[in-house]
Amino acid sequence: MRAWTRGRGKKITSLCTSFLWGGSKKAKVKYEDICAPNDEGGLGLKDVQTWNFALLASALRSLHSGELAL
Repeated sequence: MRAWTRGRGKKITSLCTSFLWGGSKKAKVKYEDICAPNDEGGLGLKDVQTWNFALLASALRSLHSGELAL
């Protein structure tokens, strides 16, 4: 399994924005606003880099507490 890199997260975000705005040069809405929860006016999409960091932190917490073993 290849290690996750910041470049991969940026590539995934780039693909998402290209899909959302169809390659348009100027976006009408910031990507951060689209990633906001529905009740805050966003679409509730997950920011890939933040989501990856949260999952890694959760896995480390599970390892540290003994809930998960390698």
